[in-house]
Amino acid sequence: VTLYLDKIMPKPKQGILHHSQDTDTWSFSPGKNDKHPHIQLPNFVILAQSMVTNKKLFNGWKTIKTVLSARCLRGMSNIFARHVSAANLTSLNSPTLLRHNKLNDGDRKQHLSWDETNPKAG
Repeated sequence: VTLYLDKIMPKPKQGILHHSQDTDTWSFSPGKNDKHPHIQLPNFVILAQSMVTNKKLFNGWKTIKTVLSARCLRGMSNIFARHVSAANLTSLNSPTLLRHNKLNDGDRKQHLSWDETNPKAG
């Protein structure tokens, strides 16, 4: 995987996710082998989807440029879609300007006014 935790990493790192079944904990080991110190990932099961959504966790080994570009695009979608409410949605993923037109029918009805005020978005 590729992991970027900007608070503790100066740049994204490629490595291996480890799960300890004995303690039910997750850690990340930078590099292709297990010789580097592990970075503990507390609450990983709870935070994993958020890390993927917010472009902090990637499947496979991605370049620094790819990760930083994805994070920049994600940040821009958050800025532009801040006024779109995710209240009462059946989906766990919040709508963004890039994905709002892919809402399921029930969620789309909740946000019909969005499509009426933004005809190009639908």
